[in-house]
Amino acid sequence: GRRDQLRVCACTACAHAIRTRRAPEVLTDTAPPDGRPIPYFEAQADSSVWAATGYGSLLGNDAEGGLAGRVGRGDFSRGRA
Repeated sequence: GRRDQLRVCACTACAHAIRTRRAPEVLTDTAPPDGRPIPYFEAQADSSVWAATGYGSLLGNDAEGGLAGRVGRGDFSRGRA
């Protein structure tokens, strides 16, 4: 199998967990329809600004669709109906 790589910013604790092949502690979101907690990066990008932007690490603030612009528009709260 093939493993794709992606470079993202990580805090010291998360980087250490990954280097030692452990899952880092993560922020959670809720999965529809049952509302169970899931890691934010497993949420559907169209329903979670955090998943869509990698919690801000995948798109620069100036990028179209970047975290700052989306939060400024209120996208972070609109996905929760």
